[in-house]
Amino acid sequence: MPRTALLAVLLLLVGVALRVLPLLAGAPVPHPDEFNATFWPLLVALGDPTPEVFYYPYFHTYVLALLQILRGVILAPSDVSLHTWLGIQYFWHPDSALQLARWVQALFGCLTLALVASLARRIYGDTAAWVALGLASVSLLAVRQSPVAGLDVPMTMWYIAAIHAAIRLIETRATGAYLWAAFLVGLAASTKYHGALAATSILAVHLLTGRSLKDRNLWFAAGAAISTFLAGSPYILGMPAAFLDGFGALVTHARTGLLDLGPGWIHHVLFSLRVNLGWPGLAALVVGLVLSVRDKEVGPRVLTATFLGYYVVVGASPLVFARYALPLAMLQCILAAGAVQWLVRRTPSPRLALAVCLVVLGLPATYASLRVVDILRTPDTRQQAAAWIETHVPTGTTLCNFGTWAADPPLLTDAGTWWQVRRYVRQAGARDFDELLPVLEHTRPARPVYSYALQAGWQQYEAGNLRAIDEFQCDYVLSNDHPLSPVRLDTTFLAQLPSVAQHVARFTPVGWPAGGVAHGLPVYDPIDAYFVPVADFGALRQPGPSINLWRVRGAPVEGSAITSARELLARAILRGALSALESGRPEDFAQLQHRSRDIFPAAIQSASYHRKLGWSRRRLGNPQQAAAEWQQSLQADPANERLWLELGLLAAGELKDVEMATACFRRVLALNPDHRRAPLLQAYIEARS
Repeated sequence: MPRTALLAVLLLLVGVALRVLPLLAGAPVPHPDEFNATFWPLLVALGDPTPEVFYYPYFHTYVLALLQILRGVILAPSDVSLHTWLGIQYFWHPDSALQLARWVQALFGCLTLALVASLARRIYGDTAAWVALGLASVSLLAVRQSPVAGLDVPMTMWYIAAIHAAIRLIETRATGAYLWAAFLVGLAASTKYHGALAATSILAVHLLTGRSLKDRNLWFAAGAAISTFLAGSPYILGMPAAFLDGFGALVTHARTGLLDLGPGWIHHVLFSLRVNLGWPGLAALVVGLVLSVRDKEVGPRVLTATFLGYYVVVGASPLVFARYALPLAMLQCILAAGAVQWLVRRTPSPRLALAVCLVVLGLPATYASLRVVDILRTPDTRQQAAAWIETHVPTGTTLCNFGTWAADPPLLTDAGTWWQVRRYVRQAGARDFDELLPVLEHTRPARPVYSYALQAGWQQYEAGNLRAIDEFQCDYVLSNDHPLSPVRLDTTFLAQLPSVAQHVARFTPVGWPAGGVAHGLPVYDPIDAYFVPVADFGALRQPGPSINLWRVRGAPVEGSAITSARELLARAILRGALSALESGRPEDFAQLQHRSRDIFPAAIQSASYHRKLGWSRRRLGNPQQAAAEWQQSLQADPANERLWLELGLLAAGELKDVEMATACFRRVLALNPDHRRAPLLQAYIEARS
């Protein structure tokens, strides 16, 4: 094998290793977007081809759905239908679907390496090909993003493939070549809307080679790209109004952004592309762009036009996720390789010059990528916290999760299960769900179930609130801190928390600076809830936020154990019933209550449900109904001193029922003579006696 070919193989293996080692270690950092790559493909595989939201195109979801079906054909037992097997995966084993999506993501990342090398060879030559391959192999943005089950890596692969096909048009005017390039543009666009910008390469080749805008091949290509895009996401034609609403929301989000990080054009240069290959790589990109503009060959100018086309459009948005620049990062590797080849050919010692360039360009990115892989292969603090909770905290416990939701440990919760039930019933129907119930009953894994108090709509409590601990009857409190968190915990709340709760556990990333958020932390992508740094790693060896767990004083030692799949699903449906009630949908509330009773009659009679229903009634301004629900809850749970206190406060305040209030306060003092409010309660009792 020639030396250059051997070098290319070695560089490719390095790139593949950096992308798959975190998956082999089994500890990729969870990312919020992975929800889309887990549940939507399973729902499509179960027979629902239309999305609930229109934030992304659906082609990649269909690819993952097909792979889920193939996985089921191979793995499903002979006595279990494919549909039933997929239903079991959807409810009890979504992590398996996530792992498949992550491996597919890594595969797309590896394929991109080969395309980058081939594209560099077509434009610049052999030397640039393996230089570009080497740079792409250690590209920080690509290495960091490859283990995440998202859309940016597969879209980038299709994007580079489309440019590769477009470059071929320099040498041919064949209609088939135009259609092939357009087909790849359509796949890129149907993976993620940004991918449509790959069409710039076709247009640039067409114009730079002196061809007319009236050329039918150009219009055939436009039609093929649009047709492929629509074929990959056919609901756009089938549900145009819903698509336009969803796409309009996406455009609004892109225009508003999340944080003011300055103009996107500046941020992507000085942050995204700078951390990708370091300052030397950014300088090489600038040189490569200048040389390409001056180059008489069409290929380099097409590459520059394509780079600028994507950069101008994506940089116009204040929504500047570093991963949005991943296509630019791959083109950066090629343009930098072109600059290296130009320099090497003009020096008296080409080999020495090439070696120096590789060291200067490659070392910063290699170090950063190795640090990222080292961090990615370590379980993050959220996973550690979840394991600790499942071992030490009773099942059925309610946790007040203050701080950003993205930092919550990944527990099995009633709210999460309610989402699964709701979406499954919407897709397959209630009868199908009823038929699946017996199978779910005997296949449910032995995993404890919890309840997170704070869900969507409770943002007013995210910074921490002692009153929320009482309102949601939380037995434990979770708090988190990280520079990525948009929520800063209230300092007054943190100072008061020890008076009502005992600190029981802390999970801090290994290598976390002693001063916390304000002292020497590594650099993260500031708007992406992905707890893996991009620069200035310091001593950090573990991803994740800093998490603290507190046990509320007086919280019961035993939880409300969920013993069966039916009970879990019934309680999840009751969670949906309460949401419907507070959203002003009483008919849905009644229907879901009835549905829960049919599945597991005891769930609707539980003390926990009547307590939560009472809080819902109170928030809706119905104190009499709230008191009635709480009284019913206390009949089943007479030792709940916190609920006796709440009922007494309600009676003393809104109901003006002195007798009830006095009785409730007496019960609180009988249960806990040392209650922190004992003097106030005793004073109230004595004043009304």
